[in-house]
Amino acid sequence: MFDCNVTVGRSMLLMHQRACWYYDMVSAFGTVLREPLLIVSPIEPRSTGNGLAMRVGNICRVASELFNLKVAVLPFAGTPPPTGRIDRLAVTVVRAQRSHVQRPEIAPQALASDIVSAVRPVGGSRVLALRSYIGPVALAVAEQIDALWVGIDLDDDDEGFALRGGDLEGAARFHRLVSSTVARFSAICASSTIDADTMARRHGVSISTVVNGVDVPSTRPLRSSTGTRILFVGNLTYPPNVQAALTLAHEIFPAVRQEQSLDGTELLLVGPSDHRGPIPVLGSREGVTVAGFVPDLEPIYRASSVVVAPIFHASGTRIKILEAFARGVPVVTTPAGASGLPVRHERHLLIAETASSLAHEVVRLLSDQPLAESLASEAFNLVHDRFSLRAQREQIAALLR
Repeated sequence: MFDCNVTVGRSMLLMHQRACWYYDMVSAFGTVLREPLLIVSPIEPRSTGNGLAMRVGNICRVASELFNLKVAVLPFAGTPPPTGRIDRLAVTVVRAQRSHVQRPEIAPQALASDIVSAVRPVGGSRVLALRSYIGPVALAVAEQIDALWVGIDLDDDDEGFALRGGDLEGAARFHRLVSSTVARFSAICASSTIDADTMARRHGVSISTVVNGVDVPSTRPLRSSTGTRILFVGNLTYPPNVQAALTLAHEIFPAVRQEQSLDGTELLLVGPSDHRGPIPVLGSREGVTVAGFVPDLEPIYRASSVVVAPIFHASGTRIKILEAFARGVPVVTTPAGASGLPVRHERHLLIAETASSLAHEVVRLLSDQPLAESLASEAFNLVHDRFSLRAQREQIAALLR
């Protein structure tokens, strides 16, 4: 039986909470502040470094311009390096019981209470979840604070990623997770049109695209490289990136160095890695340097001849490829590395499927300066027009409105 008294009482409490918030803000600032928004993220926002942290950072920066923003972080996706912090954001890291990303059956009610207690969002706030496994928690928070709108950025197709990696059980878990929650969101987005269309068909909902955006200078930077440096940049604790670095160091790079004219070629691996894992020992190989985390990548890109991304298992779009485009460095990658990007082989970059064919394309690029310049120019124009922070900002604003 419908209890009118309970409903009216709850509505009056919500009106009172919002009225108190309004009064406090007007008293403190003398003007009406923007509508409140709570973002729930699996990683702290950053302006550089980790790709997911950068996406979160860009979304939060745009949101902070449009709303009175609070950010709650449940660090399921790890902790990025301290550099690149966006100081003006109100970020609260909620140290709740951790559920592993690969096990997305999260206890939403308990975690929601932790978030509400730590962040104290205003009743009636909008709520935005970042990543599928944060969705249940965000929905529970939205219910507790009577949110008027709740959206989700799925970012990547987690189910498809698991399937391509042969993880049938993981794919099934993600399918159940998204299927059981996705219809409850007011707005949904993904980072690539391919992923958005695939997930929209799979779950019968409308999904928009918010591209990954990078800082793009007004003109293409000129590289200072006079040698033949091969560069790989990425989070080297992420399994697909670890496998890419191992393939590059053990198979692709030695094949490139066998070319008589390229015997001085060096390989530079940049990105944080597990000191107990297989990446640090690669630095003992001839011509290979493992640089670890580098806070400023500009000099690294300027001194590099080619970025190689031998990614064989991926979803979404690779921010580090977009960064290479924006820094004027030609790219060699795989079909999986190029997936989600509107690129063409021999126009924007070179694409190959195996380690031996990737090595061939690297040699070709290092030996053909006009080709390298042509690819770098076309790739820069693409990222400038379609993947700049400006383009991403417009899509984020459309999602939140």
